[in-house]
Amino acid sequence: MKNKRILMVHNSYIASGGEDVVVNEEIELLKQNGFEVGLIEFDNDKSILLKTANTLQYRNNLFSAYNFEKKLKEFKPDVVYVHNTWFTASLGIFKILEKYNTPTYIKLHNFRFSCANAHHYRNGSSCHDCTPLDRSSGIKNKCYRGSYLQSALVSDYGKRLFKLLSKSYIKKILILSPFHYELFQFYGLDKNKMEIFHTPVEVYPDEYEDPSNFSDVLYLGRLTEEKGIFDLLSAWSLNKNRKFNLFLYGEDLNNLATSYKVDKTINFMGFQDKKFIDKHLKKSRAVIFPTRVYEGQGMVPLEAAIFRRATISPHLGGMKQLYPKENIFMYRRYDIKSLAEKIALLEDDELVNKQGKLNRDHVISNFSREVISKELLKLFE
Repeated sequence: MKNKRILMVHNSYIASGGEDVVVNEEIELLKQNGFEVGLIEFDNDKSILLKTANTLQYRNNLFSAYNFEKKLKEFKPDVVYVHNTWFTASLGIFKILEKYNTPTYIKLHNFRFSCANAHHYRNGSSCHDCTPLDRSSGIKNKCYRGSYLQSALVSDYGKRLFKLLSKSYIKKILILSPFHYELFQFYGLDKNKMEIFHTPVEVYPDEYEDPSNFSDVLYLGRLTEEKGIFDLLSAWSLNKNRKFNLFLYGEDLNNLATSYKVDKTINFMGFQDKKFIDKHLKKSRAVIFPTRVYEGQGMVPLEAAIFRRATISPHLGGMKQLYPKENIFMYRRYDIKSLAEKIALLEDDELVNKQGKLNRDHVISNFSREVISKELLKLFE
């Protein structure tokens, strides 16, 4: 039996993000499991706004469609696996897939088909004013880049993408958590097409010191409101007898370092590469992941768990799948006092050691390469 040929389709982002990392991880995983993998990648360059208006006005980028059809004919895939098509790739590639009746899998990394900003988040809290087929609120509130026009364009894109998901050549819709499954089923997606498929985490031998030996608490991510940075800083200030130091990794877009320079326990580290961060993670006490938006598969808590580090995070969206049932470090979403209470729990040496071990065992059992490889083989058999 010949190995299946899979053509991966992805529109990368101007600033490389989590989806771009996931695509590369899955390509490697597919190859390691004997699949022949091709990739056609589109990108959004700095002239993006002009391209966007043109692409969405005609709902097709002719140049992208031509290149995609050429690649499809050359590679002759058994399955086309689509990730992001937003902007340059356009919805035009789906016309070609339908033309050739090519079996297609699509992975939904975000909520673009039901929300202009793709996060279901507005004015400081979760928002479900829009649905896949009623996008009027997102346009009215200029939810995409503060623009009526761009919000209208992205909403049109999302509505059309949602309708495409019911096409017969779309064989599987890959999603990231049970939360996504329930929400998408509520929106009307075919439950028989949907499959929860995770991104694997690299598991290293457990040669790490107990987290109780250290006093550094880490935040890893963009220092923005929707990622919860202001919640974290407010909660941190409520703990007057702090025994720990907070290290914030990420670009300081709001110049927070100036505002908090008086607090010597808060350290702004800026952008650092993964190797540098992992070295610090191994010598840390815990991680705080205070997101305010529905995350897909939050990789930060999973990677922290491999190093036996507990993560403080909210009860929100699909977050609970990342942890074992026994986890005392989840707080009420958007509740700064609740977050501060969880930070205070970090003083308990026995608790941080125990939770770190439980988290590592959970991740190995559910998100390791070995486990995800079995799921992958079943998915593409």
